[in-house]
Amino acid sequence: MYSWSNGATTGAINVNPIVTTNYIVTVTDAGGCSDVLSRKITVTQKPVIGISYMESSGNTPNDSIICNGASVMITASGGTGYQWSNGGNSAKITVNPSINTSYTVTVTDANNCSSTRTTQIVVNPLPNAAIVPLNPSNCSGKNIILTASGGTSYSWSTWYHRCNYRGSCNEYHLHSYGYGCKWLY
Repeated sequence: MYSWSNGATTGAINVNPIVTTNYIVTVTDAGGCSDVLSRKITVTQKPVIGISYMESSGNTPNDSIICNGASVMITASGGTGYQWSNGGNSAKITVNPSINTSYTVTVTDANNCSSTRTTQIVVNPLPNAAIVPLNPSNCSGKNIILTASGGTSYSWSTWYHRCNYRGSCNEYHLHSYGYGCKWLY
């Protein structure tokens, strides 16, 4: 006959404690003799996973939002073993997705307990920058209006090169920004 501290009366019990717990069983044989045994189940908490990002594209660095074509290093912490959904098996992975992509990491600690966490990398498109007129031609000393479009903010720069023996021409380059992403036109 078996008498467990949790009220069970079978030889084997299935337990799933959430905190460290002592289980005591009294075993009685047919002759009425008894023995008392205890077993302590030590419960360790699952690892708490931390996630950080290292990237410099977009409006805010290290925020998991990148511009198309950029890469980001994702770092997980909280354990001793790491397994990523893209096949990586270290704390850090570097990825360069072209669309919004989720990455899941399973972290295992020294007690062989594991946790899983998913993070998403958001990919913003590059701005579709344009300058009109497309092929401006102008006489030296006259003004011409160049109009930029396709972004939310603009930064102009001027490059000079010699066009012919009579003078020099200006070549304008546009840095267009949208979602914090930069495009050189």
